[in-house]
Amino acid sequence: MKTKFLLAASAAAILATVSYAQEPAGVIDQAEALALDAKIYAETYGVPFNEAVTRLAIMTEASSVAADAETEEGADFGGTYFDNSAASFELVVRTKKQIKVDKTVKKTAKAEQRAKWGDKAARKARKDARQAAKKALKVSDLEIEAAEDALAADKAIKVRYKVRAPHSKKDALEAFAAIEAKAHTIPGFVSAWVDEVQGT
Repeated sequence: MKTKFLLAASAAAILATVSYAQEPAGVIDQAEALALDAKIYAETYGVPFNEAVTRLAIMTEASSVAADAETEEGADFGGTYFDNSAASFELVVRTKKQIKVDKTVKKTAKAEQRAKWGDKAARKARKDARQAAKKALKVSDLEIEAAEDALAADKAIKVRYKVRAPHSKKDALEAFAAIEAKAHTIPGFVSAWVDEVQGT
């Protein structure tokens, strides 16, 4: 099941911009949002909750790895996506190159992430403050603690290269632009997009 997990992508974008200041009362924090998303992800992809938390936490850190891959591949870059299958979770980089060696990129948790999510006293204070909201969230303290652990932890991002891609991302974007230019002449045309999984 090679799909883009759109909820995770939107959560990653939101979580990446979350301020480390104290959240206002009634607003869920990054760990609570991660725990909620992980419940949905676990159900969608048939993985245990803790695996879902780890995967989503990795997604929040992977944008720089994807950007580095695009720079490294240059004109051969075909796109990136996460392989969310239960057997393997990795960032897949499509490239027109013939040979490429897979790798694992280590991301060290930022000091402010460790301080905010790893501090036991701060966790207890957040746990006490969220008791009323927890019922509405339908997420347990253990699930939120697992999310806090994942946010405070270092990440290992597996990168798999899918070689011999028939098109680069640049080629696909140029084809997309040509379709968009003619879209108004196609009866019933709704939209077009570049599929980074298939490279079309």
